[in-house]
Amino acid sequence: MEKTDFKQYVALSIEVRQLREQLDALCDPKGAKFSSDPRGPASPGSAAMVSILSARAALEQKSLAALAEKEAQQLRIEQAIMSLDDASERLVMRALYIEGKKWPVVIRELTKKGYSERTLFRLHGTALLKLKEF
Repeated sequence: MEKTDFKQYVALSIEVRQLREQLDALCDPKGAKFSSDPRGPASPGSAAMVSILSARAALEQKSLAALAEKEAQQLRIEQAIMSLDDASERLVMRALYIEGKKWPVVIRELTKKGYSERTLFRLHGTALLKLKEF
């Protein structure tokens, strides 16, 4: 796994949230608009309604597939980080990639816990080398 793979985690989190919201909206019965006029173009059983429902079902299936793919990518990243034996390496990797913090924030927070800036960079580099084969 490469550094670029880990950097995708935050974007994946946003996509997962958006897909879940989209699926909630698609599955919400309040979102379905039916006409009370039996001759209306969107009355139940009409060709237009069948087309709308079919398109809605197709979109729901695509969204579910995309959601499963994004969640699987997130899980691979989490598993890779959890596979590290060194707790300090996991701490740095989680802060940077799972929590999406920038280096200045990570350095500020972790130097308060006794880590030097140089040590944090070393831990990060070592973790990336170990996870390259994951």
